[in-house]
Amino acid sequence: MIKYFEVLENKKNYYLPLINVLDKDIISVYHSVVPATFIENNSEVFSVGKSLIEIYETFDISSWFNNSTIDYGDKCDIAESFTSIKDDGDLYFVKEFVNSIEINNLLINNYLNTIKNMTSIYIDLFPDNKELYSSLNCKIEKALKELENYMTIKIELGRGVFQYQPDSWYITPNNYLYNTGDKLKGHKSRILNNKLYTIYELINKGYCLKNNSESDYYIKKSKEIENNGYITRSDFEEYLNYVNQPIYLEKVNGIIPVSREKHIIEIILGIINAHACLYKFFEALSNKTDNHIEELNKIREWTTDDVGDILVRCCGFHKIESTVDKTITTSLINYEEEFKEYIDKGWTISFVPPIIIDENDHTVKEYPEEFLIIRRILKRCKPK
Repeated sequence: MIKYFEVLENKKNYYLPLINVLDKDIISVYHSVVPATFIENNSEVFSVGKSLIEIYETFDISSWFNNSTIDYGDKCDIAESFTSIKDDGDLYFVKEFVNSIEINNLLINNYLNTIKNMTSIYIDLFPDNKELYSSLNCKIEKALKELENYMTIKIELGRGVFQYQPDSWYITPNNYLYNTGDKLKGHKSRILNNKLYTIYELINKGYCLKNNSESDYYIKKSKEIENNGYITRSDFEEYLNYVNQPIYLEKVNGIIPVSREKHIIEIILGIINAHACLYKFFEALSNKTDNHIEELNKIREWTTDDVGDILVRCCGFHKIESTVDKTITTSLINYEEEFKEYIDKGWTISFVPPIIIDENDHTVKEYPEEFLIIRRILKRCKPK
């Protein structure tokens, strides 16, 4: 029997409680002016910049690499760190800074981080001067921490954001509530159109989906979330990716932030299981038909390439056409039994003939619409 989702009775109550990530209690501020005392207190780290840059630009790292006797792996790490200073593009701006009178926290931050990287490398390159560079490195680290006070400001924490879900619902064949999100601006991992056309492309190129690896992946992911009772920050970004985020009140292993908010978990589980059920049908198409491309073309013609029609008629989804008029479209042949609870609560069930895979002749077929009429007649004629 299809699971009854009471939330569909009033979908306006279905929202995701998020927070505005821009309303942090601490935010970064760039191009603000730092006090003169900061320059005075850290005069040494500013005075050595020019000489450190000169050492860098005149040092022959290739010659050092060929002649150094230290461990090869360590040597590679040092050489890579050395060349990255020039490759990342910051060196040019740092050279401009040491000859400029324009001083703001962004320029200072870039400068301090670059010469810190230099002194860290020089500790290994010039072991005779290790103590000098180690001491200088510590002073730069201290200056960076002090600079952080000028680069951040505290503000009042922002209020929560209710992220309402659009009236675009399906019930998946395995009884999860799937919301497609905004079809025009929605996240690509949430809308099945993208996955569907990827499947089309794979089949048309001659690939088949016989190993069930895609549907198995999503089913495994769904079970993992249900067993854990939470979603991680990466789960949220992969399947929803709203600018606003959940409040992560705890961490796994002290590292990974997680949320246990019920609606967020439900929405993500719906998306994951929708992917699983989509792949499951097309994996079956690959397993049980002889000519995948020909059968796919028949499906696309019969459904006029409408994603919703494919989900309902091929993949067994049940589309919530209207929560106001309480109408559901399904291709379940025995929908009266399966949707009994919905029917008892005033829902209208609309039937469309399914597209099935005939395992006897290994083709896809449209289920005859007349079958339901015959079925009802036989049901009425059945002796009590």
